Amino acid sequence: MKLNHKHTFKITIAAVALFAGTVMQAQNSDKAIIEQYLATGKTTFSQTFDIIHSEAKKDSDGKVVNLQQTYRGIPVYGAISSVLMRGNTVKYMSDKFISVSDNITAAKPSVDVPKDFSVILSSANLKGDKGDYTFEGRKNNSVLSKLVYFPTEKGQLQLAYAVNFFEKGTNNYWDIIIDAVTGAIIEKTNLTVSCQFHDHSFSSEHQLDSIHYNSEKPTDQQTGEHKSVLVDNASYRVYAFPIESPNFGQRTLETSPWFLDASPLGWQNDGDETYNITRGNNAYAYVDLNGSNAFGPSADGGAQKLFDFPLDLNQPVTTYTNASITNLFYASNKMHDIFYKFGFDEAGRNFQSNNFGKGEPYTDFDPVLSEARDGSSLNNANFATPPDGFSPRMQMYLWRYGYLLSYNAPSDLVNRKPAAGYNADFGGAFPINSPLTGDVAIATPADGCTNLDNTNLNGKIALIQRGTCNFDVKFKKAQDKGAKGVIIYNPTPGQTIINMSGTDTTVTIPGILIDNEEGEIIKSKIDQNINVNVNLKYNTFDVDGSLDNGVIAHEYTHGISTRSTGNGYSCLNAAYANEQMGEGWSDFMALMVTGKADATAALPRSTGSFVANQGADGPGIRPAKYSPDFAINDYTYGDTNGKYIDTGGGALAVDVHGVGFIWATMLWDLHWKFADKYGYSNDIANNPNSGSGKVVQLVMEAMKIQGCYPNFVIGRDAIIAADADLNNGQNKCMIWSSFAKRGLGVNASAGATRGALPNAISDQIEDFSVPAECSLGTSEITVNKKISIYPNPASKEVFIKTNGVQISGKIKVSIYDMSGKKVDEQSVNADEPVLTSALPKGTYILTGTGIGVTFSSKLIINK
Repeated sequence: MKLNHKHTFKITIAAVALFAGTVMQAQNSDKAIIEQYLATGKTTFSQTFDIIHSEAKKDSDGKVVNLQQTYRGIPVYGAISSVLMRGNTVKYMSDKFISVSDNITAAKPSVDVPKDFSVILSSANLKGDKGDYTFEGRKNNSVLSKLVYFPTEKGQLQLAYAVNFFEKGTNNYWDIIIDAVTGAIIEKTNLTVSCQFHDHSFSSEHQLDSIHYNSEKPTDQQTGEHKSVLVDNASYRVYAFPIESPNFGQRTLETSPWFLDASPLGWQNDGDETYNITRGNNAYAYVDLNGSNAFGPSADGGAQKLFDFPLDLNQPVTTYTNASITNLFYASNKMHDIFYKFGFDEAGRNFQSNNFGKGEPYTDFDPVLSEARDGSSLNNANFATPPDGFSPRMQMYLWRYGYLLSYNAPSDLVNRKPAAGYNADFGGAFPINSPLTGDVAIATPADGCTNLDNTNLNGKIALIQRGTCNFDVKFKKAQDKGAKGVIIYNPTPGQTIINMSGTDTTVTIPGILIDNEEGEIIKSKIDQNINVNVNLKYNTFDVDGSLDNGVIAHEYTHGISTRSTGNGYSCLNAAYANEQMGEGWSDFMALMVTGKADATAALPRSTGSFVANQGADGPGIRPAKYSPDFAINDYTYGDTNGKYIDTGGGALAVDVHGVGFIWATMLWDLHWKFADKYGYSNDIANNPNSGSGKVVQLVMEAMKIQGCYPNFVIGRDAIIAADADLNNGQNKCMIWSSFAKRGLGVNASAGATRGALPNAISDQIEDFSVPAECSLGTSEITVNKKISIYPNPASKEVFIKTNGVQISGKIKVSIYDMSGKKVDEQSVNADEPVLTSALPKGTYILTGTGIGVTFSSKLIINK
């Protein structure tokens, strides 16, 4: 979007004060309405609460109100419910209040958090120093503490302090619960979400360094008004959305690509200052090469704000640092602007240095600190989200890979970095410092299992095909002919690359194993009399995560989901909600902003192929690609069971990526249902009424009304409630059908959502049924993970869909009327129709049995 005119802003103290007073009056009115609603028996638990956040919905009389349960005037930790109101009526409530006994012994706090903080750090085994923290002000090294009643696992309330802070020398944002009387540590959880982007990865307490973002410049409330400011154009050469990464397109020069409603002063101005570097109201991007979390160098666009820097992915990452920072700054701002349109705005607790008087008071000063090439880790990315008014931090890393084979000739192979295994436990040591260099010669016979006929292997590196005999036999045959190294290649595509084993102690030369494609490339060159000269040596190369918009979008969405849920910073804590779906929302939103214009449901999507050093068609970094097709992705709600990992020393933690992947799978299915009905768009910001835009809006509203510590069932119900609010419930049965297909049907149960592992993450119950009111309107009914039947209602025939599962032999199908009388029986193959033309209109039960499969389902005949 090009900017064609200038804008100025002036905000007065009187306006801010009037706004604050209006908010207070509205909250008092809302509280009375909600108290009356609760008094009708809508909850059996405590009805005492405070309103901690209220967000009016744009262009309507609706609002979302977050309620903090209290006991004796003190907040009950984690007991945060969300209410959706329309006018003066409560339309939906996610009730997270808990039962409170009236005979709790009163206690008085004796701990002084500021005074005792060094003791608290020591007790929590943290390395911070009291002198590096402040207990007031709006800096990111501020320690926030609140007196609460903490619910124990035994159902008791314990008087405690909830203490939140960035740990010095790390990117850990701690939520520590301290006994208010004794000072003992009750619970300690790290709220920083770390995404190693590998299946079954887990965010441990790794050491990352903290930054102190000083936000002490004058505010509207302090000075009374902003200086008049002008909006200047700016240009950025980047991988422009919806391009996911360098795997999917080329960079372009984007001029003033902001949305004016979201960024009225553009991306280079925060209302007080205009910046020529990658800094503005929404984000501040810089490198943190040594992991110190101090503001490092940013890209500088000069007075013209032209951020156009060279990038050659075949060169070391150090040659395109400014291009990397620019892309990270662009993607951070783009996520801000896109999701501003879907309600992640000032009132929605978004990330901005200056709110220009919009939203609640005192919620400025929190632009995203986007750190490129953070030097404290590799193969990772993370996002830490403190409360509204404190800057979140996104850390992007380099992804380092090793390779064993490189080319000196011919020139068209020089930039290839093929994967390889090596001789692990026999032969000569693999070169590390000085490469083993030589021309390649093809062994004869090709498999190298008998004495070689070659006369040209002296001083060469032998190319030998895998198979027939052991690896050490091949090495020895080549060594006997004078070869100084070996390259083994797989004979067929798709074979696994492994480290090679052998027992022959007389082998003294090293070698590698490569895939079929690489071997055939080398062989083809030699067959054409083209010399191939290679190095065998362990080398490393880096992939820059700041060039992967999918990863950036994933991380940014962690901030969106955290700020949108409950209190806006601690309600997606997996320690208290083992089914929290943060990784799922992040994958889903990343997919939604990086789709291709010609995408269809039939085209599966991976995520993270670039940082995983894969091609565009690579499998990515999840257990399966995202697809509604069960032949590609057959994961269901039941597969969340057992999603835990050992983090070391026998300590168990929820596998948040494994759980989140299944939630994202469900949302991806739902997206294509909406796209089929309302149309697909890969530009959701400009097409909010497309099916793609509508489903994003539903998910965004659902996060706001789901309350603290949601699980899959709560998340499903919140989406259905959001559809009732936004679309008058027109898509209710379609939503139920989509979730039921993946086992999140009417009778699905989350079981325990807090407690000792593995039990607390191993009791989810899946169900494939939909409400009775939706049965007649469903064209396909998922019976279980393996079987669906369609169409339903049916007329002349119904088909059995096996969802990618191979069934041998015939399926015996029996049809019963509602009195239990068998009215038909047929034997069919899985791809044959069950004939129903002889059945009169009505409701039936269809059962089927075959080898390895048994099922039953309601069947509607409607002629």
